[in-house]
Amino acid sequence: MHHSIRSALFCMLLACGAARAAEVVEQSVEATSATVSMGTATGSMSVRSCVECPSRYLVLTSGSRFFLAGAQVTFDELKRQMAATPLFMTVHYRAADNTVTRITASIQ
Repeated sequence: MHHSIRSALFCMLLACGAARAAEVVEQSVEATSATVSMGTATGSMSVRSCVECPSRYLVLTSGSRFFLAGAQVTFDELKRQMAATPLFMTVHYRAADNTVTRITASIQ
């Protein structure tokens, strides 16, 4: 009896639109500083998970944030560190428009 009540309630929720499939809002790419290319703080960038992997082209905006070893840094500071030291990086971006929300990096 309880099973049929739960089934009926679930069907009612579906009919009312209360239950819906999960929507992917953000995606991430794990990379290294050797497979990330960024020109300016607001513009396009490319990222690859590996040297042989295809590039994913993303967009940096004034809303993009940058973190190194857990501390927020400027775009210029992150670029300096990328040039000086190999970094592990994770690029997080909005799935809807490929806009970078944040880049987190740590020294390899």
